Amino acid sequence: VRAVREKRIGLLVHGLAALGGFTVSQIRDALGAPTPEALYYACAAVGIDRAAFPALLADIRKLNEALPGDRGDSVWLRGSLSPASAARAFRVLVDGEAPSNKIAV
Repeated sequence: VRAVREKRIGLLVHGLAALGGFTVSQIRDALGAPTPEALYYACAAVGIDRAAFPALLADIRKLNEALPGDRGDSVWLRGSLSPASAARAFRVLVDGEAPSNKIAV
């Protein structure tokens, strides 16, 4: 949150990636998406409160050429979710597939 207020979008990208166990590329994809859903899940995965997300999103859009876009529902209004669930949802959105649940034998 502080990185955005200091207009340091690169620090936000690297911070979310490091704290969430995501790649920088995944975070950049979320920042350039037509909907803020993936970015919300990345933020929720690292513990950013959903009540703070709308203001954070507005600040990010000012720094990032109005991206992520405003298509889709305001997913942060649906209720809280665990960081692990948010991380899974983020990966599904940016990678396009759910992680496999293979069992080693």
